[in-house]
Amino acid sequence: MATGRPQSLVSTCDQWMRATHDGTALEMASGDLMLSWTDPEAEEPSGDCTPGRGRTVDRMCRVYAAYPDRIDRIAVGETDGTVDYHAQPPPVTVIGEDPAAPGARLTGATFMSSAPPSLVDATGLAIDEGDRLYVGDRGRSTISVIDLWSRRLLRTVQVATPLSPDRHPVALTSVGSEVVALVDRPLGIIRFSAWRGPVEEPLPDALADAPNPTTAVSIAALPSGRPVLLVADAQGSGWLVADGVPAHEVGPATGIVVDVDGTVVVAPCPSSGRRLALRRWSPGPTWEKALP
Repeated sequence: MATGRPQSLVSTCDQWMRATHDGTALEMASGDLMLSWTDPEAEEPSGDCTPGRGRTVDRMCRVYAAYPDRIDRIAVGETDGTVDYHAQPPPVTVIGEDPAAPGARLTGATFMSSAPPSLVDATGLAIDEGDRLYVGDRGRSTISVIDLWSRRLLRTVQVATPLSPDRHPVALTSVGSEVVALVDRPLGIIRFSAWRGPVEEPLPDALADAPNPTTAVSIAALPSGRPVLLVADAQGSGWLVADGVPAHEVGPATGIVVDVDGTVVVAPCPSSGRRLALRRWSPGPTWEKALP
């Protein structure tokens, strides 16, 4: 809200999401305002709990989405008040082969479909503050760094080592000019940039609070740069793990992000009715549930 104005009309969902809330929530589909909000009961997942392969956003607000053998760029189209995802232009394949035109070469200010790196099993995307795209490939156990402006492959970081030949990337998150990668087999964190690293980082002490064994699922970074991990126990339940706060069970989940307020947003596994209710948790002495 503007300084000096005690009240202002909220006319779009975007404005609502940027505001501070106290016991209120907005039903996005109908636009109804709930003045006494309670967290809906979590539904049992349907069994389809595959972690997301990764999405990220460049400085021009274009979304990049990972698929097993390609990376698509999604531009938000013209909207009237709120983002209408049905009005978006079709996605552009920037790495890999365009499924709509097999064998065709992409033209214009984008990558060619034959440009390196080719992907075997893409998992994990991030863009640093210099608009460099980092692409994890589980099949090759590598992370490639690509300059989005010159469309050049800058470097490829090998994740597997002679002592850990099965180690592979799972998820990526950017912290300024660096990227932090969550890797598995064995579980670990590595930090690197377009020019330096990788450097192995210690896992959060709170990982000892989570049941063993754990499987890597997702990673995000708090405003301080401190990483937050989402790991899954043997029963498939997700746990939030970060330094300085005890591990916290959040149920079956596919990924996490951190919003501008430093709140961790958890994407649960879809229920049998394909419903998703995002969960928000604020780190402090303990994890506290936050309103939407």
